[in-house]
Amino acid sequence: WQLIAYCEHRQAVRMFKLDRIRTVTILPISYSIPDDFDVATYMHGAWGMMRADPSAVETVLLRFTPEAGRWVAEEDWHPSQQVRTVEDGCVLFQVRIAITPEFVNWLLYYGAKVEVLGPEHLRRTVSNE
Repeated sequence: WQLIAYCEHRQAVRMFKLDRIRTVTILPISYSIPDDFDVATYMHGAWGMMRADPSAVETVLLRFTPEAGRWVAEEDWHPSQQVRTVEDGCVLFQVRIAITPEFVNWLLYYGAKVEVLGPEHLRRTVSNE
């Protein structure tokens, strides 16, 4: 579980992993979410719960085998995803995200059932792993 909250120490909105919070103090004042705060904007480009620099968002194109492609195609992984089955039964999966270690681990789960078509630096990262 993750908590999106204002961090007084950093003077900015941050994400906190709930199981890392050691103590909580209930204050006599209350907090209101600012009208201009939008969770979708805050999480823009994130894969799962790991955020990255929003300027690092790029297009990722993957090719899944027919077997793995069925699993991938039936889920909503990200708001930007586009999924298309091609003639040989493989599934092309495109998403616009900032590439994080969490995303690389997701790819590694599929092993030889996924091929990174782009970007090239992600292809090399997965290959090296």
